[in-house]
Amino acid sequence: VNADGEGTDLGQRNRFLGLKHQALGTVKMGHYDSYTKLAQGKVDLFNDYFGDMKYTIAGENRLKNVLGYESPKFANTQISVMAQTQDAASNGTSLSVVHDNKDIGLYLALAMDNNVDGKGATITAGDLDVMRLVVSYTVADLTLNALYNTAENEVSKQEETAYLIGAAYKMADVSLKAQYAMAEIDKTVV
Repeated sequence: VNADGEGTDLGQRNRFLGLKHQALGTVKMGHYDSYTKLAQGKVDLFNDYFGDMKYTIAGENRLKNVLGYESPKFANTQISVMAQTQDAASNGTSLSVVHDNKDIGLYLALAMDNNVDGKGATITAGDLDVMRLVVSYTVADLTLNALYNTAENEVSKQEETAYLIGAAYKMADVSLKAQYAMAEIDKTVV
């Protein structure tokens, strides 16, 4: 069992059942990443490494007992909505609007979690409200990324403001990457 109380096998992976229809979208239920977490897309250049943004920025949550809907893509845009069921620790919701236009190299996402049982590196774990804006632009071999994130713990009233900027440049089989993330917390309890 790891520090999060989950097993080291399937407990760290998304697990769900779902139905997908080309014209109607996808319905899923199970244990999987919040739509706010998924909205980061490929902006976190060091995902699953020591530089992973989860060590700095709140909102990187995998939720239990959720029911989610992902719309079909229309004009490169997809809307996703998720709700935790009554038997979950909290009755949170997560939603995102993602525009991914690979033809022009533009990725935009706006996402939010409301009352999600979440964790963060600087903010106290618990029922979190998170807002996230993500932008990525690729031209030729250069990718520029930015992420702005706010989080509030509903119980302690702590507020976190965070951002991430990054760049990647592909040279043949090598990619040069640089990324900077920072979070500031207001620990004033009201």
